[in-house]
Amino acid sequence: MPRRFLTFLHLAVAIACAGGLPFAYSDLHSAPLDPAPGEVQIELRQQVAPGQREVKLGDVAIIRTRDYATIERLVGLPLGPAPREGTQAVLRREVLARWIRSQVGISRDQIAWSGPEQVVVRVGYRQAVTQQALPAATVPMVSRGDWIVLQLKSGAVELERRVEVMQDGVLGQVIKVRGENGASSVDGRVVAAGRVEALR
Repeated sequence: MPRRFLTFLHLAVAIACAGGLPFAYSDLHSAPLDPAPGEVQIELRQQVAPGQREVKLGDVAIIRTRDYATIERLVGLPLGPAPREGTQAVLRREVLARWIRSQVGISRDQIAWSGPEQVVVRVGYRQAVTQQALPAATVPMVSRGDWIVLQLKSGAVELERRVEVMQDGVLGQVIKVRGENGASSVDGRVVAAGRVEALR
């Protein structure tokens, strides 16, 4: 979809959500972004191929809210440079929620998410592609000192135990965690916010 059409579509949605009321430019940037719980609706797309160098939230999601200032900020929120030709980047919903909170201040409970759990940002159509991380994907999913869930899988059996995080970790990173009562540390791969998978 051409960039010019996307921009027009975002503007049309924003005006419709705002009820068609006029807003001064200064008012848009001075209004605090503090929507009610669930007031902001973000629907992730399955896959996108951005036509510009910088990927923004409006490229990977459909955003709906009544407040024009909020939708303008979210649509234009930069996620990082587009992947190189023939590569792709995968952004998970959990990572985007953390990125939005760190950059705009809108918390998880203020957003009603829909669509897939992740969006693939792809440039080019080669069959074999490599992963390329966007800055948003570097937001820690677990932090040192947190108590989180460690998954232990053995065949059809899956166990969970409470462990302490020994270092910050992003999605897919292998980190050290330890159990209660001074147990020795073990390695675990970060699979979601507050959850790691034990490595054998």
